[in-house]
Amino acid sequence: MPGAGSNRVRGIGLAGMRAIMAIIRRYLAGEVPLKRVFFHDMLLVGTLVNVVTGLAGLAAFSLDVPDWAALLVFLSPQPYNIGLCIAVWRSAGRELSRWSDMARIGTLIWFPIMFII
Repeated sequence: MPGAGSNRVRGIGLAGMRAIMAIIRRYLAGEVPLKRVFFHDMLLVGTLVNVVTGLAGLAAFSLDVPDWAALLVFLSPQPYNIGLCIAVWRSAGRELSRWSDMARIGTLIWFPIMFII
């Protein structure tokens, strides 16, 4: 049972939190393979996250939710989007291939589109 001096963070635990931070560091350092971070994480998961939060933001605007809260829901994926763009950019810098520049261009196109959605 977690007490006041416990090393648990909302049920994850200290080891789990360290593991999550290690994964985030790998992404932001560009250590994740470009193919994974671009196609899976950005185009698939990132787009899905933005579509869901965009629809939730629109629903919140149409309901009796305060405008600031609806805007907060709508903008909530932006830190994630920025992190994904950094991860793609740095992975493309580490993995120089035929399409690393195309992945960077794709990121520059994807980000503003996801900001609108």
